[in-house]
Amino acid sequence: MVQVARTRRGSGPRDKAAGEAAAADALEAALAQLGPFGFYQGYVLVLLCIPNLLACMYSLNYVFVADSVPFRSVLTLCLFHFILITMIVN
Repeated sequence: MVQVARTRRGSGPRDKAAGEAAAADALEAALAQLGPFGFYQGYVLVLLCIPNLLACMYSLNYVFVADSVPFRSVLTLCLFHFILITMIVN
C-alpha cells in the first residue's frame, strides 16, 4: 500500500503574513549587503527612466497632433440621440 504525504497549502492569513515577513526580511538582508543608495545609483535610475518617459511622451503626442478625419460614419441611433439632446438643451 502506498501512502501519499499530504502537505498543507499556505492559504490562511497567518501563512500569508509569514510569507510577507520572510520576503521583507530577505529584502532587508539584500539591501544591507548592497549598502546605501548613493549618488551613482540615483544617476543610473534617472538614466533608466529617461527612455520610458520619452516613450510615454511619444504615445501621448498622438492625441494632440492627430488630424481630424474628413468623413464621419452615420449611425442613425447616435444621430437620433444627438438631435434629441440638442433639442433638449436648446
